[in-house]
Amino acid sequence: MEFIITWESKDVKVTLPFFVKGINLPKGLTLKGNWHFVGKPNGVALVEAQDPAMINVFLATLPSALVVEVNAVIADEIAKKAHLTRE
Repeated sequence: MEFIITWESKDVKVTLPFFVKGINLPKGLTLKGNWHFVGKPNGVALVEAQDPAMINVFLATLPSALVVEVNAVIADEIAKKAHLTRE
């Protein structure tokens, strides 16, 4: 299952070392991509989880100065197929 994690830094001095060091995901999570918005202290990451509970494990490791939102996502092809199945 894939998740988009949207993040915003409330204190760049606190969060910058986290990003410079690199994101260390727990076993069972795979970082598919990480993007920073140009000129802003926020961005998004796409993470694949074998066990969705591991998302919570990861979130517990984030600096408290990061405000995050997590949303489960599905690919466009899957969404289209599900919609066609409903009809």
